[in-house]
Amino acid sequence: MSTGPSIEHLGIPFTDVERQPPNVQSKLLQLGASAVQDLTERQELIIVGSNMPAVEAREGLANGLTQEFYEGLQDVTISWAQTENEQRVLLPLAEHFARHSEEVPSYRDEALTFFDRGTEFRERVRVGAEGTALYAEVRPGADRLPSLFDDETDPERGAMIQRLQTVEELKVLMLNATPDPKFPKFNTSASKNDVFAGCC
Repeated sequence: MSTGPSIEHLGIPFTDVERQPPNVQSKLLQLGASAVQDLTERQELIIVGSNMPAVEAREGLANGLTQEFYEGLQDVTISWAQTENEQRVLLPLAEHFARHSEEVPSYRDEALTFFDRGTEFRERVRVGAEGTALYAEVRPGADRLPSLFDDETDPERGAMIQRLQTVEELKVLMLNATPDPKFPKFNTSASKNDVFAGCC
């Protein structure tokens, strides 16, 4: 028998979630992500939960979604992931995208984007990707090129980015120094009389 929290144990209707303290919001949203049978109501709860100001509440919802998917959920989760700033919320979302990457093509793209964000994200994506076609791309030892935006420390990558920035700056300087072809060149070697010869 499960000893985890249930709707009956909490004794609080989901409609009251916004009035609860963050720790209760977290539990309600984690449960609601799978327990609400009406998908329209569940979608509404997820939309509300993903916009909760409390990080703890949003994290609870993201944890509740790791094993869940239904058609239409991607309309909320993808936009949520693109605006969410807290890593503790994004980590379970990354696992969610990887686990259900065969349901929606854009989920695969999201999972790979998270995979390139660093060690913790790689671990969560790999956990979610087990048993899917995506795992071949993210398993340890897979020939996947690292992202230039990887947040892990990499001196070589940093030096390469610096070189690219320097090249771009040089290009800008050269373009600014190039004379405009609409204006004639001024012959600096000509004498004063040569310059004004055609004026008289």
